[in-house]
Amino acid sequence: MNPTGRKLIGQILCENGYLKQSQIEKALAKQKEGKHRKLGQILVDFGYITFGQLNAVLALQAQQP
Repeated sequence: MNPTGRKLIGQILCENGYLKQSQIEKALAKQKEGKHRKLGQILVDFGYITFGQLNAVLALQAQQP
């Protein structure tokens, strides 16, 4: 969980079977390179998820209290 109490996008993607933890770790490493890109966009760019899957997960995240 992050400071807002919501599940992180990577956590939701893993729980729903979209990604493996190793894929999230690779995307997080890319994000830390300093390009200031959002994790979801990196995952789409890597071809790990589709833009539609990203939108679905963001909608799930937004519904969390």
